[in-house]
Amino acid sequence: MTGIKLDTFGGKAPKIFARLLPTDMAQVATNVDLDSGRLEALKGNLSASISPVASYSISSSTKTLFKYSTVWIGSDEDLDFIRSPIAEDPHNRIYVTGIGGTGGHPKMTTAAIVGSGTYYRLGIPTPVQFAGAPTMSPTTSANVSTEEPTSVSYIYTYVSAYGEEGPPITALVSHILEKRSDQTVTVTFPTVVATEGNITLKRLYRTDVTGTFRFVADVSGASYVDNVAEAQLGEAISVTNHEGPPNGVTSEHPDGSMQGLISMPNGIVAGFTGQTVCFSEAFLPHAFPKANQLTMKSDIVAIAPMTNGLLVLTKEKPAMIQGLDPRSMSMTEIDSTLSCVSKNSVVDMGSVVMYASPDGLVLASETGLKLITESILTRDQWQALDPSTIRAYQFEGQYIAFYNDGSEQKGFVFDPRAGKNGYTKLDFYASAGYNDLENDELYLVVGGSVVKYRQGTNLSYTWKSKKFFQEKPVNLSIAKVDIEEDLTNTTYTVTVVNSGGNKFALDGTTAPTLSLIRGRTYIFNQVDNTNSNHPIAFRKSDDSSYTDGVTSTGTPGSSGAQTTFIVPLDAPDTLKYYCTVHGNGMGNSITVSSFATMKLYADGVLKHTQNVNDDDLFPLPSGYKAKEYEIELSSSYPINSVCAYESAMEIGRA
Repeated sequence: MTGIKLDTFGGKAPKIFARLLPTDMAQVATNVDLDSGRLEALKGNLSASISPVASYSISSSTKTLFKYSTVWIGSDEDLDFIRSPIAEDPHNRIYVTGIGGTGGHPKMTTAAIVGSGTYYRLGIPTPVQFAGAPTMSPTTSANVSTEEPTSVSYIYTYVSAYGEEGPPITALVSHILEKRSDQTVTVTFPTVVATEGNITLKRLYRTDVTGTFRFVADVSGASYVDNVAEAQLGEAISVTNHEGPPNGVTSEHPDGSMQGLISMPNGIVAGFTGQTVCFSEAFLPHAFPKANQLTMKSDIVAIAPMTNGLLVLTKEKPAMIQGLDPRSMSMTEIDSTLSCVSKNSVVDMGSVVMYASPDGLVLASETGLKLITESILTRDQWQALDPSTIRAYQFEGQYIAFYNDGSEQKGFVFDPRAGKNGYTKLDFYASAGYNDLENDELYLVVGGSVVKYRQGTNLSYTWKSKKFFQEKPVNLSIAKVDIEEDLTNTTYTVTVVNSGGNKFALDGTTAPTLSLIRGRTYIFNQVDNTNSNHPIAFRKSDDSSYTDGVTSTGTPGSSGAQTTFIVPLDAPDTLKYYCTVHGNGMGNSITVSSFATMKLYADGVLKHTQNVNDDDLFPLPSGYKAKEYEIELSSSYPINSVCAYESAMEIGRA
């Protein structure tokens, strides 16, 4: 028995020579869902209506999309947003890196002010030094002969409107005062106050008898008279090293501002600049002490949280950082050459992280790194995608990636759990995305518009088999495609609207283009009174009337009026719908297709194209023989199996 039969279908493995692929694997698998083992269409994208704040307009230039509660933020820059790590944060703070690139500054905003585009520089600066020593009143104490003086010194910090406190000024020896109990001290603050950080208060500290700086008061004015007794001093200062993260001031931070902001367990926030990983104090995302930094051997590309630590991906060897206290983190270099080539390719998949390396897609777990595309893509095939351009997202355990290889912008899906079904392609490109885990939805920016991934109607898929090789030339003369066609009737509610003249509106959409399937029934309901004197009908592309399969009943605009169109199996590929009274201007074009299309290739040459509308046998061309055959299937409906043999008798025995 000579022929081909496929009743299971797998994904792509371009690395393997097409003749040597396993029987059910593919040379082409685009927009297809293989989870069930048969061919099913991937759901298309559903248009989503969102309104980003600060008058930002989504476009094909959009690179970042972020959602906080009901607030959407978009940007043409590659940004990294995180929510506040503080439980029940009353300010609903949002933190971001990437604004202005490495020359910009890490910033913060809140849900209340981001709508106006207001951001403050992340981190509270060190205040301006006192212009001179504080003054005492009276200048000379009346208790000189009866009381030993206490040496006191003052420092202060800036405090933001959100209670964030920065590092203090340096205590100067020249500002130490010898104070007795009958004297008060007037502290005068510099008139210059830092503009960044939304500073609203100055927090004053004074030394106690042990020399420890303790809280005196929060001051909003230009000066403060200190008459606080020793016993009433507050807690000791705890922010002596709470400087902000590296920013875009190159004289202070030659590698530029901190990038790649992420949240870790225990309220720690992390980012990186150059070769340095920066950790915040726990639950203080504005404070990044230098003591909390670790240095890698090479420039960092991205960081990603994992179950037991932080994965650091560099231009050379990766590393793992572990620890619960940001001041005592430990780093272990991973003995692997799988560097990272794209920050945007790094995706937290839950228990593992996936990213693009020069050699292929890498899966990082607690047990190590694995090049998971090694068996399906050569290095050259992977490099042809230009992995440095990959931006990816997680959806339902799958890695959804988009690339720009210079000649095309497309996507692919990789499912690390799916084995032979793991790798398929997408025929569209997304410039940005946001994974809404709360609602289990992936938002993408496709063609300058926001859509919900896999929430729409079926896409048209294409699947092409391996090259089946016969030792002797044969002629495959008959074939069969077992397709699960959908014969459900579709009804359109027709109205007439004025849109630059009268137009048919179908289900509320003005003069849409239609896509009809041969063999299916479509009902155009014209009961609405706006249809009066506007009978709907069909034409060929040359404007000749097309009436095959068309039945009209009733009078348009009256009860019972409708036109039923059972699309013939031999209907042309292009038709029009129009008004028999007012012409083509009221309608639009119709694309007619079959439930599926099968193409047969023999020795690399396309020999036959078959429109499939049922699971009946159909003949294939005769007059030739070939050794090598391929079958290509295209549809938006499920296909259970396909076969092609030398005779119908062989199909019956298959």
